[in-house]
Amino acid sequence: MQKLTDWLFAGETRWGMTPRAWIALAVLAVITLGSGISSMPVMDRDEARYSQAATQMMETGDYVDIRFQDAPRHVKPAGIYWMQVITTSPFGGPEAGIWAFRIPSLLGALIAVFGTAWLGARFFGPQAGLAAGVMMAAAIMLQVEARTAKTDAMLLATGVLAQIGLMMMLLRAEAGERLKFIGWPLLFWAASGAAIMIKGPIITLVSALTIIGYFILKHYARYFWGLIAVATVLELLNLAGVTFLPGGIPALMGGLAGAFVFDLIRNADTRSVLAKFHWIKGLIALSALALPWLIAINLATDWGFLQESVGHALFGKVGEADDSHGGPFLYHSLLSPAMFWPGSALIGLAILAAWALRAKPEVRYLIVWIVPTFVVFEMVQTKLPHYVLPVYPAIALLAAAGLMQIGDILKGGKAKALHFAWIGLAVIAGLAIAAVPLYGAMELGSDDLTLPIAAGIAGLVTIAALIWFALKPRLDRLLPVAGLAALQYALAFGFAIPSVNEAWPSDRMARLVAQLDGCEIYPAATAGYREPSNVFHLGTTVALTDGAGAAAHLMFNPDCGIAAVDAAEQAAFLEAMDGLALRELGQVDGVNLVKGDELSLRLVTLETSNVTLPR
Repeated sequence: MQKLTDWLFAGETRWGMTPRAWIALAVLAVITLGSGISSMPVMDRDEARYSQAATQMMETGDYVDIRFQDAPRHVKPAGIYWMQVITTSPFGGPEAGIWAFRIPSLLGALIAVFGTAWLGARFFGPQAGLAAGVMMAAAIMLQVEARTAKTDAMLLATGVLAQIGLMMMLLRAEAGERLKFIGWPLLFWAASGAAIMIKGPIITLVSALTIIGYFILKHYARYFWGLIAVATVLELLNLAGVTFLPGGIPALMGGLAGAFVFDLIRNADTRSVLAKFHWIKGLIALSALALPWLIAINLATDWGFLQESVGHALFGKVGEADDSHGGPFLYHSLLSPAMFWPGSALIGLAILAAWALRAKPEVRYLIVWIVPTFVVFEMVQTKLPHYVLPVYPAIALLAAAGLMQIGDILKGGKAKALHFAWIGLAVIAGLAIAAVPLYGAMELGSDDLTLPIAAGIAGLVTIAALIWFALKPRLDRLLPVAGLAALQYALAFGFAIPSVNEAWPSDRMARLVAQLDGCEIYPAATAGYREPSNVFHLGTTVALTDGAGAAAHLMFNPDCGIAAVDAAEQAAFLEAMDGLALRELGQVDGVNLVKGDELSLRLVTLETSNVTLPR
């Protein structure tokens, strides 16, 4: 494999790496992140809600207000919906398949991969750039987000671009360079504005913590690490019921803010560097991207969007778990061997590199890109795995930096023990990931296990290659691991998971409805199965109701009405029908993955309706 690496890096470099290396990364990333984008059915609940809201924008022509059926959806700004409108328009608009709604997520993931690779090549060399890009492209968390039509992959893209602009701006300003606005400052401010339009001020928070943490770590390193430790202890005490002390987040934020103000007063070099950030022009550029829609939506909703998105969707998640998405302290740390897999085998090496190279400004920057944000999200009560995705590029970059200097870094018993501990955790996580398609298919009662078994075998081969790589980490060994992971993901996301029919009842019901004849439109209702994927498949006007509601729906639409009634609502449905004759059009059995409930859906219409099944 060394010959392949030599060939990839033979010749002139452009944008940090050779054209061959960029092409190799692009091919790997597209295959790894793109397989299954068209074969995976629409997923509940978030993806279905996002794609349906974008659909309704196209149906109504209202690109300001965001709605799911008749209900306002004021939890996130309009940016991702507009992107989905753009990518679906050439493929039928509201009638486009779910794959077209996923294109922004795939593009966002690719931008994040290439941005990470560029940063790695810029600061640690071409091979480090390729290594960092490969680790991002293969990360399991990014696999999920690249295939899901919602905000987080594109948010990651804007976050990487903002961090590139901020890092270059900060380090060049420190070196005494005069910065023109058209360049790194504009990239930072524009990416920050785009991020606000996608998911509010999340990336702004990451950038602020990075800037503040950078100067505090540079000038008061002991205070920085002491503050992290104190905030962590306070959070643990708070969780244990010691409520008379401040929680971890107020202590951390207050400590960082106080130290930053002190640093601004005391250090002229901090003031000099920050003065070069083009604050006025930057805020104008950011506002030009975000303010017009924010003003329009708040005027249209009497400031209801601001109250819901900031009061509930943002600050409401800090103090208590939102929508049952809670988790213990260290939730993200415990999940990191799986979420960053297979690159998690090098997290130990990343930690060692951060310590060994901490005097370098670029490494200090990566440390503060990760630590404050990661700690804050560990303390926030609402937890989902993708919340810490914005720091994954920095982890990949530190791991790549360590890989380039492994001979100097991996010395001594403690260093090797940390490295091998993370290898062990990565192997355990890899076994769990490899087992998911097969275990899920068996749990759901799938009859054909051929494809899940194939995906599991591919996973075991990838784990074996990962062990081979981690025992003697080199770029030429990382590339085959990434290639095998791409094969594993292609089998899992492209074939195995979509093949488990029991997991996708709304998709199967939609295919059954597509076979109907006799009417141009089939007004539909579902009873007992109220997931939003039904709306995406069966149309904006579908009634998500109970047995009595489904009966009323058929009576109101006697000619072409249809109803999918779950067994749990069957008795109430028949009672409400009051003896009216029904004709069964088909049946779908499966599982509601969101709730874990078994489903047995009968598709029925009135006996006197025009609806028929073709012979």
